[in-house]
Amino acid sequence: MLQEQRKRLSRKSGPSSFKKKKKKFTEDTDLDPMDPAAYSDAPRGTWQSGLEDKGEAKTGVDTTANGPLFQMRPYPSPGAILKMNKDIKS
Repeated sequence: MLQEQRKRLSRKSGPSSFKKKKKKFTEDTDLDPMDPAAYSDAPRGTWQSGLEDKGEAKTGVDTTANGPLFQMRPYPSPGAILKMNKDIKS
């Protein structure tokens, strides 16, 4: 009689009763409200979007500028170029 009561009170038995289903990520999920793609014309990016590329010299200038602003950009120091080339090779 005690065993019958335990069976009725217990949850589903079996290995599948305790497994949790993992939520799979899909590209169709809603955008985060803090993501610029949610409130502007910016495309939906990845984690690496906007990060510096390894072969880009740091000039301290807006690389999106054009016209006279683009022509006035400062050159990187020779030491920075040598260091960048060394980092690219290794």
